[in-house]
Amino acid sequence: MPGHRSFKDVIERDYYNTIFDALSDQVECCSDRLDLSTRRVEAPEYAELSDIDIEAVYVCDKGGLAIEFDVIVSAEITVSKHYGSNVETDEAEQWFSVTCSGELEDGLQKFKIGGISPYSRVRFEKEGRLTDTFVPVISKGSLDDEATAFLEAYYPDALKEPMALPVREVAARMGLAIREASLSQYFTVFGMMVFGDSPVLCFDHDAQSYKEMDVKRGTILVDPDVFFLRNLGCWNNTVIHECFHWHRHRKHYELTKMYKPDDALITCRVDEKARPKPAERKWRDCDWIEWQANSVAPRILMPKDMTLVKIDEFRRIRREVMACPCREGHRLSQRRCFFPYSKTAPLRHFRIIAAKTHRLFPVGNAEGL
Repeated sequence: MPGHRSFKDVIERDYYNTIFDALSDQVECCSDRLDLSTRRVEAPEYAELSDIDIEAVYVCDKGGLAIEFDVIVSAEITVSKHYGSNVETDEAEQWFSVTCSGELEDGLQKFKIGGISPYSRVRFEKEGRLTDTFVPVISKGSLDDEATAFLEAYYPDALKEPMALPVREVAARMGLAIREASLSQYFTVFGMMVFGDSPVLCFDHDAQSYKEMDVKRGTILVDPDVFFLRNLGCWNNTVIHECFHWHRHRKHYELTKMYKPDDALITCRVDEKARPKPAERKWRDCDWIEWQANSVAPRILMPKDMTLVKIDEFRRIRREVMACPCREGHRLSQRRCFFPYSKTAPLRHFRIIAAKTHRLFPVGNAEGL
């Protein structure tokens, strides 16, 4: 089904007749509540739905597998009225919002129409909105909120006191399994989130060739060399990166399966070589998804409020170090042991928080953290 590339296409393909029938009943029984007057027919006595076009679908994430969405429909309605012994007929156009709900798992399940109303643009312009391809709409200013929502759902204790997040336990609470596998020959792919039962190509370093490995849905694959060639923090960041994909991007991959049912492998990778496209080019869904996971994962490992608590503690330690230079060597290692992170994203996040809140030093002396 190569022609279907969005949720709107799926709705047109599978639910056009259902929506038409529901809208037809609404027009016939409630035509007196609609403004269907035309130049030829004022205050029509009779109205009948003749055709509809699905113009757009606005989707809201309701958590878990649930979604709520408005199907925006332009309707062509035949109206008529008696003028003496004559009957005047005309065509009127009316736009409607058909509010629907359902669950995404191996297709759209439990589809239900909850209401029909004249079209209004105010719905789904706030929190929880998804694009037509089920990519979450996340602004740069709401990244910390995304991290907080993730921790509230899976590990709220991390929002109560500073701690090194136990990423294995977080994955377990999400129902995810973690397996180790070499995902690339030259260590270019750190991790992978498998959204459907499928064979995955893994590199056999002994045989110097790729081999298939059967992997179950909901499995995080992590290259074992991440820990040995990088550090524990990189391993933690990789796992949380993939956990966030499962938390916020599973619906996107469920939609992919709707129009590509024969695709056996639906994965999302943490690739060291991945780079966002130039600003002048339009970002693809995969670019936005990776940007979101890359941006939120460090904030999950180091939630803002708890990080500020530790920053204040490190500020106190720094004053003590300045009074006693012999303790200088313990500062950076102490911080890194508390929040095990990689040397890139979470460290950068730490410095940004410090600079924005003016908790420590000027940006030029950020290394002094």
